[in-house]
Amino acid sequence: MLGMAVVAIMMSLNFLACSDDEKADSYADLIVGTWEETGAFADIHIFNKNGSYTYQDEDEGSRPLTGTWKVTGDKLYISVSLLGGIERELVIRELTSTTLVWYDYEYETETTLTRVK
Repeated sequence: MLGMAVVAIMMSLNFLACSDDEKADSYADLIVGTWEETGAFADIHIFNKNGSYTYQDEDEGSRPLTGTWKVTGDKLYISVSLLGGIERELVIRELTSTTLVWYDYEYETETTLTRVK
C-alpha cells in the first residue's frame, strides 16, 4: 500500500513538471513577435524566435537596447547589456495571440502590451 502511494505521488509530481514545461513552450511560441505597450508609454518590445530581444523607447531618437529573453514557467526573463548587464524577471499574467500582460515585482507595476506584428 505504501509503495502504491509513493508511485502515485511521483506520478503527480511528474505530471506537474510537464505542465510547467508545456506552459513555458507555449508562452515562448506565443511571445515571438513585436509588441507595443499600451497606456502612458508606447515603447516597443521585439522578441525573436532565436532568443534575441530589442527594446525601443517611444522616443524615436533614442538608441534601441538589445539583449536576450527566455521563458521559464510563467516567468519571462529579459537581459540587456546596459551598465554591465541588467536582467528583469517578469511574471506573465496573460498571454494570448494579441495581448501580453506582465507584472514586475521589483517595481510593483503591471504592463499591458498589444501585438503589432
